[in-house]
Amino acid sequence: MFGPPRSSPPIGYHHHRSRVPMISPKLRQREERKRILQLCAHKLERIKDSETNLRRSVCINNTYCRLTDELRREKQSRYLANLPSCRNGNSSSCSCSCSSSSSL
Repeated sequence: MFGPPRSSPPIGYHHHRSRVPMISPKLRQREERKRILQLCAHKLERIKDSETNLRRSVCINNTYCRLTDELRREKQSRYLANLPSCRNGNSSSCSCSCSSSSSL
């Protein structure tokens, strides 16, 4: 969209990342998202005048924001999944002492 596709890496570019052929899909997705976030941050830093490249910078920024929101939601869901569950069945807003309520 913004130029011809590259058939080979740029001159002077060294790809030192080792590839692990057999990783779980979850880990692969996490690594891919991390790589895309780094790429977006790098591209946003390189754009000197975002006004002239407005469409491009907005697209990169939207991708960056969407991925960071996904990460935030995943971390929050992992955190909530690791909370101890309440005996009353209402773990999200439990402020009771479950041991005292069970003795009633």
